[in-house]
Amino acid sequence: MRNKTIQSISRRTISFTGLLLLLLIAISQLACPELVGLIEEPKKEEETDTGAKAAASAQGILHFSGIPSGTNPSPTLTNLQNADVFIIYTNLNTTQSYAIPNGAATPVQLSLQGGFSLQGQAVEPAPINQVPDFITEFNNSKVTLIPGPSFNQQGGSFNGPISDPNANTVGVTTRTWRTSDGTAATTLRGSATMSNGKKVLVWVGNNDYSTNESTNQVMTPNRVNTVLTKFGTDAANIYDMTKKLYGEEWGAHNYNNLISPTQNEIHIVYYDINNDGAWGVLGYFWAVNNILNHSNGNNALVFFMDSATMGAMEGGQWNLTLQGPGVMMTTLAHEFQHMIHFYEKQILKNTASPTWLNELASTASEDILANYITGSNTGPLFGNGSRLAQFAATPICNLTAWASSQDQNVDCNIFDSYAHVTSFGTFLSRHYSGNNFNFFKELVASTADSTTGLGQAIERAKGTTNPTTTQGNDAYAEAFVRWGASIVLNPAKRTVPDGYGYPAKRIANFFAPGRDLILDQANIWSFPTKPRIYSTPPANIQPMSHIVVRHKSNITQASLDMNADITAFTNSAVLNTNSTFYKTTILVQAH
Repeated sequence: MRNKTIQSISRRTISFTGLLLLLLIAISQLACPELVGLIEEPKKEEETDTGAKAAASAQGILHFSGIPSGTNPSPTLTNLQNADVFIIYTNLNTTQSYAIPNGAATPVQLSLQGGFSLQGQAVEPAPINQVPDFITEFNNSKVTLIPGPSFNQQGGSFNGPISDPNANTVGVTTRTWRTSDGTAATTLRGSATMSNGKKVLVWVGNNDYSTNESTNQVMTPNRVNTVLTKFGTDAANIYDMTKKLYGEEWGAHNYNNLISPTQNEIHIVYYDINNDGAWGVLGYFWAVNNILNHSNGNNALVFFMDSATMGAMEGGQWNLTLQGPGVMMTTLAHEFQHMIHFYEKQILKNTASPTWLNELASTASEDILANYITGSNTGPLFGNGSRLAQFAATPICNLTAWASSQDQNVDCNIFDSYAHVTSFGTFLSRHYSGNNFNFFKELVASTADSTTGLGQAIERAKGTTNPTTTQGNDAYAEAFVRWGASIVLNPAKRTVPDGYGYPAKRIANFFAPGRDLILDQANIWSFPTKPRIYSTPPANIQPMSHIVVRHKSNITQASLDMNADITAFTNSAVLNTNSTFYKTTILVQAH
């Protein structure tokens, strides 16, 4: 789900069974963009991802895993004049906070050159969808399914919006839909047949349509046709590409309280949601519509989308490069993932889904399909409202604690929740999606616990058959740690090591011959708002979060013996809680 309201954000401090503490020491040279330090590599535990580790080591990244109390890795950093040292703490426990060594009740943040990373600064967040919490909760809760003959096998009557596809007449057929805010009286304004023979039908509220293409914040014939084309009939359409990424939106099932498994229509209903004009609630998929004869449903595969935002003009113009229409088309892809997620996980696997995981999959679609919807270097990672910038400003928030849609002016609010899942999901798509880019399809179909299931999806994407819980936990831990480490990496200064950052990625002919999967490179340091970095860290680290600390600044000596620092970290009470779940990363990179 996604919220249209643009707000400024105030900041404060924001399943794997242990705390993982990543101590990322990033060495930054102010002038030279070359590799500036050498590290004497201590003995460390064998790591499974040998290829990635070797590539990272060649770039000056080393890991220290599971350091027991009293062990001295003794790394020595050399050639460090005018360098800074950063440490990133990462907590992989899903429920427990931990004390930070040398943390303070009143932490101190740095003001960074070229931007800010300070509490209370105004940040323009990317538009998100302020969908009512009851819709989100219903979509992600385990639905009560009634086993038995399916609708078709029963031969019962189908109380859908249109029972006979041949009865659909554009401009004539009408339907009143049950919606989240009441009802919407609509007229069919467009219909098209998609590549698999299914139909997409566009309905528009009777007060939300005009034949005058210069009318602002309404749907028009051209805007309806754009939806039909981009969603269902274009050579690179949202329907086919999203199914390729995630799975099927509907099909066979063995329950008698669901709509027909042979349902062959997808409905898109445009009206002014909440009657509040542009922005607000952008659109939603609500699974009650898949439940047969539900009191709030419509017995249909249906999206409800905001007509005012889709029809928003700028400077007398309307096209998909404008913020309103562009966001609305990516929102349609986002909501389509939710529809697929419900069928693949809830119906086929009878498994509930945590909100953060469902939203991670949906926000990833906005990035993956952006090149085909709004063009290159667009989508949630780019622009003044980048969710990547927002994540870097609030890495202290818990990834898995999904905020209420009403939490917009509090610390770790709904904007932060979307920022975190977006940045992590787009990180995963660039590094852990597999040669066949089947990570998200595996994720949606997983029946395992949320973090374990994500890790097992990583393993399956790289070819592991039936990965164990331990393999899933290890894969998830590595990805989460590297995601946190990427906060301090700036590709504008030097090449980011393999396995880190947000590099460009391209898979030829992934969607179809001549239609590549394209991910653009993104730089977390390219925005006016810089990452939140402390000189004195908070006293505690929240579950599933990161804290970045500048440990040393503007080092003048030629080398630095980290022996005392690492010994202090490894002997700390935090590390001794469960030392097998900690990793220390030493990174040498230009500033």
